[in-house]
Amino acid sequence: MKTSIDELTILQIFELSALVKNNCDEMPTLEEAAQELAKTLYEVFINNEDENEVALCRVFKSCLYKEFPKEIKEAVDQKNGGKTMSDQNNFLMLMGTYGEKEEWRAREKSKDHQAFPLYDSQVIKNAPMMSALFDQIGFAVTPSAQLDSSILLNKQDKDFGVFLVEQAKGSKLVPAQKEFVEPFGVESVLGFGGMYSTSNIFAVIVFSKKRISPKTAKLFWSLAPVFKLVMLENELLGNIFTTQSKISRNISLELAVEINKEKTETVEDEFSRAKAALIELTKELSETNSDLLNEITERKRAEGELQKAHDELEMRVKERTQDLMNVNRRLEDEMGEHQRAKIKLQQYSKELERSNQDLEDFAYIASHDLQAPLRKVITFGDRLNEEYSSILGKRGQDILRRIENSTQHMRNFISDLLEYSRVNAGVRKFKTINLNEIGKEVISILEESINQSVGKVEFKRLPNIEADKMQMSQLFQNLIANALKFHKLGVAPVITISSRDLKNGLHEISISDNGIGFDEKYLEKIFKPFGRLHGQSKFQGTGIGLALCKKIVQRYGGTLTAKSIMGEGSTFIITLPEKQPEN
Repeated sequence: MKTSIDELTILQIFELSALVKNNCDEMPTLEEAAQELAKTLYEVFINNEDENEVALCRVFKSCLYKEFPKEIKEAVDQKNGGKTMSDQNNFLMLMGTYGEKEEWRAREKSKDHQAFPLYDSQVIKNAPMMSALFDQIGFAVTPSAQLDSSILLNKQDKDFGVFLVEQAKGSKLVPAQKEFVEPFGVESVLGFGGMYSTSNIFAVIVFSKKRISPKTAKLFWSLAPVFKLVMLENELLGNIFTTQSKISRNISLELAVEINKEKTETVEDEFSRAKAALIELTKELSETNSDLLNEITERKRAEGELQKAHDELEMRVKERTQDLMNVNRRLEDEMGEHQRAKIKLQQYSKELERSNQDLEDFAYIASHDLQAPLRKVITFGDRLNEEYSSILGKRGQDILRRIENSTQHMRNFISDLLEYSRVNAGVRKFKTINLNEIGKEVISILEESINQSVGKVEFKRLPNIEADKMQMSQLFQNLIANALKFHKLGVAPVITISSRDLKNGLHEISISDNGIGFDEKYLEKIFKPFGRLHGQSKFQGTGIGLALCKKIVQRYGGTLTAKSIMGEGSTFIITLPEKQPEN
């Protein structure tokens, strides 16, 4: 038999009673019967994970000192400072024990809990739960004890008692809180017991790791007579301890009659309490049935109202369905229009994508093809300057210098255009790169420009990201070169590159300068190809640098923007993901 404590019913109590009788009947000694009782209670209560719900179960019985076997007398005398006890001193003796720890599964290993003197008032302080139980069944421990009877169930029963401490943790009635209750997860403590005709008492105490309700605890009231019954014969015969010699079962007729009489009375006690439990169960079922009948009546009335509401709702549904059908027809017409518009939009998007690709291809081809004639112009210009410089005179030399400047500008322009068209070219094979290392390389490349402007470039901690090293170098080179170029006259440029981590694997990189700044109404213009805010005579350039930067950043799923104050400087803000999606 296996069950959970919180699922226990009176029928399972009857099943447990039969199991107890089967396991413990005909045991040669009371101690062996008590040990089997403790083990049975421990093993019966199992949760859904096949774990024991009981931490410890113990069975006690009162005994006179003279009834102890020799080894127990010696242990008690030693605990009493070596003094021999009086034969009539009454003790509460541990007869059976079973629990989680190995030392809890044998009486002789539980040395500190083997025997408690019932004549000592300290027993009330050390065992208040048991004392309340004993008082209920008429076994007075001390005459002046202040007992807590609130834990007792079925207080009117003077033959058998049941107590429950529903919340064990923190209860003053349950000792050893830190040593036992808390570490072993004890939630509730249940106990029950009774008295023999010998005036000896027995008690069973269960330390449960699962909360026990008062309703469940009352079920053990029917189990108490069964525990008495399986130990009764050995109690009356005096076969108490396993270490003692057994009294012969060949007993006198008078004693046999007494045993049978008390057994009969105990069986009657069992049946009367089982009957009372069944009557209470029947009463509960009757009340439940009455509630169920009321619920059925109420449900029928509700069903009538529900049918009426259903009929009305059905009529409204029909009306609403017709309305919805009309709406659906209109929606279908609109969806057809929407679908046609979507198809047109997809076609336009493909055409736009193809057009952009054609433009990029054209820019690349045009830039590449223009390089050859431009190189010839530069070469012939150089030869003209070397061979005919003296013949040209000042006017001719000025015209030649202008030709050289224009061709150099044209060369830079074509180079930038070529770089712009190459940004999205090729297969993406990104590696993790250290932007701090990129920064050092860019400073080395721009060293001459930095020295000429007496500028200062400071890199703070930058992240590692997945990207193309050449393009990241181009990005930082263009932005830093821009900051150096647009510095205030007479003021050394100071450029600071820093970063911070954003959510979702993004990094924000800021490039700040103390330059001339710009009006933010031109923010969109500066990122477009050829979008210059200053004339070629004032600041040289092709107008493609920032457009190239934006295109590089967008290739990595990032953003590039800026904020600026005229005369105070600008900050370009790059947002880049740490990882690139795999193709």
